[in-house]
Amino acid sequence: MAIESKLSPKKQITNFLFVIAAGVIFGFAIVGFFLYRYNPSGQYVAKNVLISPHTLAHLWYSDQNPKTGGESRFVFDGVIAEQYSESAQRWIERPISLTVYQKFYRFIQDDVSIKDAEAVESFFSSVRPLRVKIMVRTESNAVWQAVQEIFQEIQIVRDTGYYRVQLHEDGPGTHWAYFQHRGIYDLAVQLLQEQI
Repeated sequence: MAIESKLSPKKQITNFLFVIAAGVIFGFAIVGFFLYRYNPSGQYVAKNVLISPHTLAHLWYSDQNPKTGGESRFVFDGVIAEQYSESAQRWIERPISLTVYQKFYRFIQDDVSIKDAEAVESFFSSVRPLRVKIMVRTESNAVWQAVQEIFQEIQIVRDTGYYRVQLHEDGPGTHWAYFQHRGIYDLAVQLLQEQI
């Protein structure tokens, strides 16, 4: 037994259009809320782009091996800092412990990237920044397939507070997120001294 509507066809269409309009308005309100709440400004938070110390200890992934052309499993191989020595006219490389890396990570983890990266980019090409490199290697040490490579790099410019973190994004070239944090260079040098 069908229930008959007491509403006229015109009223039913009006109600139907009202429900659709209310749904569209509600949808826009939700989208507006999320845009306001999560602010898609194109900026990054350092802890979201920099590999955390906890993750490093368990880092592994499969990727193409440039030596063999096949897939190899890559694992974390350590953190290295490189600083250019004017007196020696060469790069000085030092390993960094995960404890020291963790102190560095905690110092900058809440930094928010700079919106106008183009204005800062020139600082990195005009000097030799201090470089912190997270290294990976093939899990197998067999000579015919052993590869060591940089997984992520952080570059820090002296006396500016500027640093940048390498991003893993699609597209040609290397992509960076640029940040500024007063005293970062001095802290990095201090942490390197702790290693000696």
